[in-house]
Amino acid sequence: MRTKEEKFIAQRMRNEGYSYKEIGEFLSVSWNVAKNLCTYKYKSIKCKRGPKFKVNKKQRLQIKRVISKMTSSGRNITAVKLKLIVH
Repeated sequence: MRTKEEKFIAQRMRNEGYSYKEIGEFLSVSWNVAKNLCTYKYKSIKCKRGPKFKVNKKQRLQIKRVISKMTSSGRNITAVKLKLIVH
């Protein structure tokens, strides 16, 4: 990570008309780093992770327990029965 001073120098030199190669040589970095210093803008927006889960971890474990109890006792498992027991 470069310092704010280096970014400021690179941006000022670019505004004065220097090429990325000349800026890179002055700061002793590659031209690509000099380009990134001049064009970098901070993004404060974070990416969203997608849809939220319908069933959380606690509920999933509860459903698994109910299913294992029902299968061990020999009863049939239906979604309606699970819904009544879990919720």
